Amino acid sequence: LLLQLRIQRINEDELKIGEMLINNLNSKGFHIINPYDLFKKEEKEKVKKIIELIQKFDPIGICVPNIIESLILQAKHHKLETNIIKILEKADLLEKTQEKLKEELKIKSKEFNKALEIIRQKLNPNPTLEFKDPNDTNFYVDPDILIINHNNKFKIKIKEVSIFKKELKKIAENPQKQKKAKWLIEALRYRDEILAKIGIAIYTLQKEFLRRGFKSLRPMNLGILSEKISVSKSTISRAIKNKYLKCEWGTILIKELFSSVGGAKTNEFSKLSIKITVKKLLETNKKMSDEAISAILKSKGISISRRTVNKYRNELKSEKGRTYYGT
Repeated sequence: LLLQLRIQRINEDELKIGEMLINNLNSKGFHIINPYDLFKKEEKEKVKKIIELIQKFDPIGICVPNIIESLILQAKHHKLETNIIKILEKADLLEKTQEKLKEELKIKSKEFNKALEIIRQKLNPNPTLEFKDPNDTNFYVDPDILIINHNNKFKIKIKEVSIFKKELKKIAENPQKQKKAKWLIEALRYRDEILAKIGIAIYTLQKEFLRRGFKSLRPMNLGILSEKISVSKSTISRAIKNKYLKCEWGTILIKELFSSVGGAKTNEFSKLSIKITVKKLLETNKKMSDEAISAILKSKGISISRRTVNKYRNELKSEKGRTYYGT
């Protein structure tokens, strides 16, 4: 997608908008968050123009909010008959009754069934599937916290947990279930509030890390964050379990941001940033001794023992193939 974007005749500002829009797509090619929330109000027309441009890229059906919008985009691209587009635009009625939809659209049963068959045969609910490498075992991570840098201004977004209207309607019919539903909604609101606080705290404490990557990661533990946002360490620990943060240079498991300084006698460096420095030294000379590495680190203001260097060396061996973004 980025390659297709970069060969377009667009200016630098439009290119940056396009890159942000593409980075905001999930594995199916749908928006992770409302794309207009990433930009200033005065940029709305530019954003709309670039969204329409990306929607013409291969695969057709991407840069849209959901499956239905994707199917509509595909149907228009393939110039399918009007009835198919009308059915897709009223897809919410399919859940209730096909008869009501046929009546509203004034379509006969034969034409209606034919249109549904064409939708099944010609349209793809997962437009990016054919572009995936069958041998690729990597899985896509849908981030829970997004920290986006636009024109040197950071925006923090929290992934919303969707509850289907159909399910809520069923729950509303049962007073006992309605009480549980209200509790669930409140719990989700609390979860969003905690994640938002964590996101703001990470931004406040790790601005350079967000801009430059792991090499600028500063020491941060649950205690520091607990004090910052006035929430217990156990609550934070539960909130970040299996949660991911996405920024402009990559996606990371949030718990990886919380580590001890790994033997450093200074609060200027985190364990991960020290390991990256060790990794770079070993890349220049694999046979460099632990003592020599310790001495070089000391000259950089990082005081760790030879034993700790050896520990990091062994950890790096076990992590062979891992990429530390922003290094």
